[in-house]
Amino acid sequence: MIELILAMTLGAFAATALTVVMTKGIESVRAINRYERLHANAAFVSDTLFYWIKQSDKTATPSTSVLNLTLPDYSRKTIGLNGNTITFGENTDPIQNPLLTDSDITVTNMTFLSLARSIQTNYTLQAKNSKETFSASVTVALREP
Repeated sequence: MIELILAMTLGAFAATALTVVMTKGIESVRAINRYERLHANAAFVSDTLFYWIKQSDKTATPSTSVLNLTLPDYSRKTIGLNGNTITFGENTDPIQNPLLTDSDITVTNMTFLSLARSIQTNYTLQAKNSKETFSASVTVALREP
């Protein structure tokens, strides 16, 4: 009888320990996945900025959170911060123009700085409902006239 009680107690301890370890592991995997999504979004934003700034003939920064681009065919594109999203298109209206970040990512900071022969962009992305953040800085040289 004592052996049975001892075996059941050890089994309960083992089940509790396994549950705690599995719970912590799942939490860690979810945090890693959120951080991976942040990094993927930051890489996409950086690549998009690099491509469109390189394609543009003229750039203008009417405010620190908006970048206007004039392309060789004289069309215009605007990349900017609207609330907590980055928009890309004719203006910064998120209803008319596509978002550069996923819906589960918020942009807490984005600035454009026009330098003599380049554009510097700094931005910070944060996963919604979590503490994970990712900050990036991109400097893109302008095309030679």
